[in-house]
Amino acid sequence: MSTETTKKIMVVDGGLDGMEAATVCAIRGHVVDLFEKKINLAAYLLRQQLWNSTKMIKD
Repeated sequence: MSTETTKKIMVVDGGLDGMEAATVCAIRGHVVDLFEKKINLAAYLLRQQLWNSTKMIKD
């Protein structure tokens, strides 16, 4: 899905919801700046991926 007017979007939340919002906006053709105050986003994603992997193994 693409929009006719490209907008510049600022997302101030590097958590999973913020990253999802930024992804959806980018897919729709907008320019997105994603900001997070506390942690490195790549480290957060890696930690979440590892957590989900270990959780699936335990289940």
